[in-house]
Amino acid sequence: MTCPPDHPTDAQAQTALHAALQRLQEQLATSHAWLADSIESLRAEIAQLAQRIEPAGPPAAAGNTPALAAATNETMAAVPYAIDPAPLPFVIAPPATAPAEPACGEVTDELLLGPELGSPDTSCPSRRELIRQLRQGDQAALNLIGQIMTFRGAGPERRAQLLKEIGEAYYRWRGPAAQMPDPFRDQLIQSLSGACEASGVPIAVELVQVGDRYDSKKHHARQRGIEVAAVEGWVVLRGDGRVYTKANVELR
Repeated sequence: MTCPPDHPTDAQAQTALHAALQRLQEQLATSHAWLADSIESLRAEIAQLAQRIEPAGPPAAAGNTPALAAATNETMAAVPYAIDPAPLPFVIAPPATAPAEPACGEVTDELLLGPELGSPDTSCPSRRELIRQLRQGDQAALNLIGQIMTFRGAGPERRAQLLKEIGEAYYRWRGPAAQMPDPFRDQLIQSLSGACEASGVPIAVELVQVGDRYDSKKHHARQRGIEVAAVEGWVVLRGDGRVYTKANVELR
């Protein structure tokens, strides 16, 4: 990515010019409106004064009243009844906008998570929390982002194998909150599954809940028990429903 130059670009200059012209047009409109109001006020005042200067008797007693009235009417007729703001001699059109590009050195969600998972349209609180912790150097957030980026750069034959590591990284990052509904997790699973299917390896992810009965075909535990006490990953199933990788769990 090329860093922007220190001097304004053509697009920046066009934007500044458009803003200046817009201010000019607004000021012209305000000035014309004020002038029109002033003329209307003077017109009303002159009309009132003209009505007061009327002949009170014979024409001789009125002095110069007829001449003054004629001059008043002539002047009033010369004043326009309305003043319209003169249009500028060109059309003010907003500059063409190019798609926004990240600033030089800026790391965006899309760069880290991909265009689908990192899109602003799919933003949610847990994803924002993940990025915040990543910027703070949290190890669990770094691990999860790293696993996702590794998956994105892997070939079709490796993607299904990486799903287990991504699931375990997600549960380490979320901790106990992993048992709660999470739009980001659902989007993550959908994105991973879609990428595998597009690579010709259809898979499905099955979530494990605390309290589920232990299933040796789907769960891997280091101790004995009959019920899931803690979840450390998810189950990955093949397209035909067979277990591809088990979920790590703790039992009670």
